[in-house]
Amino acid sequence: VVELWAPSSDSGGVPPFELYASMDLALTTVGTNTAELGALGVPMVVCLPSHAIEDFRGAAGGLLGLLMQLPLGVGAAVARRVNLALLSQSGHLAWPNMWADAAGVTPPVPELVGRVSPEEVAESAASLLVDATARDSVRDAL
Repeated sequence: VVELWAPSSDSGGVPPFELYASMDLALTTVGTNTAELGALGVPMVVCLPSHAIEDFRGAAGGLLGLLMQLPLGVGAAVARRVNLALLSQSGHLAWPNMWADAAGVTPPVPELVGRVSPEEVAESAASLLVDATARDSVRDAL
């Protein structure tokens, strides 16, 4: 069963932790949600497609954030340069993997970063869904 969730007026925008906890696997992107899923022991595949990295303009505030909003392709160029610099400096992007790095253990969560195809995402997810041992290993490591 595939369930999609979006904030509604009756949820108050609060993530549905009971839904998360019941999941066999989550497909997600980087952010606090990886920490939440990890704390609940939910195996996940983290995706950050960067083939249109200039479209992401939320990583910088202040002057850089303002420059990213400039028209005529200038903002897109600034966003691309800033985001590529951030990605090149980063090790792992999912919180459980960053915590594993700090602890000196193998990062448990697959991360797909870069020119990610839908087939790659499906293959990574399917490998965990069909292999209960691998999925349980990720769950145990979280």
